[in-house]
Amino acid sequence: MPRNLTSRLRRTIAFALIWSFCGWPGQAQDIVKDTLDQLVADWAQTATEQLNAGSKIFNTAHHGPVEYVKNGSGPVVLCMHGGPGGYDQSALIGEHLIANGFTVIGVSRSGYLRTPLIPGTNDTAVLQAGAMIELLDGLGINQAAVLGFSAGSIVGFQMALNYPDRISALVMEGIGSQASDANFYAFLQGLLQDSASLDPLSYIAYLSLYITENITMSSFLSLDTDLKGEPLQQRVEYVAINQKPFYFRFYNTLLPLSLRRDGLNNDINGVDPWADYESRGELGKIKVPTIIIQSRNDTSGNYAQSLQIANRIPGAQVVPLDATGHFCWLGPNTAAWQAQLASFLRQAAGPRLTLTLNFPENKVTLSWKPAGGRLQSALKATGPWTDLNVMTPATLPFWSAENRFFQVVNP
Repeated sequence: MPRNLTSRLRRTIAFALIWSFCGWPGQAQDIVKDTLDQLVADWAQTATEQLNAGSKIFNTAHHGPVEYVKNGSGPVVLCMHGGPGGYDQSALIGEHLIANGFTVIGVSRSGYLRTPLIPGTNDTAVLQAGAMIELLDGLGINQAAVLGFSAGSIVGFQMALNYPDRISALVMEGIGSQASDANFYAFLQGLLQDSASLDPLSYIAYLSLYITENITMSSFLSLDTDLKGEPLQQRVEYVAINQKPFYFRFYNTLLPLSLRRDGLNNDINGVDPWADYESRGELGKIKVPTIIIQSRNDTSGNYAQSLQIANRIPGAQVVPLDATGHFCWLGPNTAAWQAQLASFLRQAAGPRLTLTLNFPENKVTLSWKPAGGRLQSALKATGPWTDLNVMTPATLPFWSAENRFFQVVNP
């Protein structure tokens, strides 16, 4: 918590406690209210300034401004947040890929932070997909994998459907929906209409993250899962011990809600397009490698529905997760499935190897496109990998007594 806000909060609480013992004359109530209002305003302004300082804006020709951040090196993965979220959440959920040799572009989708809703439209996933392609064009990126979490997965799907030549792979995390959520979404949209309450509510949520840390964590980690009792407590304890920094950072990507209101409302209006995709036969038209990361205990997404969607997408695979929820990174086994995801993306982004065997001379000829990169060899698909220090086309000895695996990685 910023130091200046902490000291002001302490003074305000102390002042309020004094007057609670001495009575609350009207003037005192006004002073406390004004102080609290200023505290909320200061927090919202500081949060906004920090968010704005951490990103860039690209003005697309046809879809308006798109806010983004770009980090890392290697094959590109465009990451798209859920609702509420923004570029900060997009970058966070893709951050693990940077250490695995990828460039991660985190974006704010339409209506979130500094990416406005596309004017004059109902801002469908089709239009958002077009905006993302224009962003890639502006950054000089011909091809990228897309990773979409929750509502962001719908835009990722639309990109793979409409621009298959630009998308090397499709990753969807926490997809599907629950019919029982309709009443909650209606309540949430009503709340979003009361703009004056959004910053105070967001500030209360922000303070609870630090002041009532344990209670807030237990409550937060029970919202996205059907885990109960001991299994839920084990998840909370695991996150508290092993993933607290990520939890704090993710929680903050939901706030302030006023900066994410328009996008969240827009997402709610298009919350469940999967039945429409299936009825139009579009699930079967996906041509890029597809992987779905889904918790069996997800109560915001839908595990059963994710299996149905995967069955319709040619070659799609599902990575089932246990002991977690919609926020699939918060729970055990995260490192294992993230390693699996990185391997999937490397394979999808890697150049294709053309293998030529020359038995009379006991030689193997390998070539690949594009010509850059390092050829590596291993006795197992899981490694360890050894650089062979050759360029394409490479002529290598024929290891007749061994099974060997080859891969090309970036320089």
